[in-house]
Amino acid sequence: MSASAATRRAEALRPLDAAVRRARCAAVNEAVRTLSRASEPS
Repeated sequence: MSASAATRRAEALRPLDAAVRRARCAAVNEAVRTLSRASEPS
């Protein structure tokens, strides 16, 4: 793959990469909230 093709591919995938990153962060945040609530004394 040429350098220009690789650059175009990376630019085309950037929005998807950002969306996946946001989704992963949201999932981690939710897991932390859930585990924090589960570990609180009742």
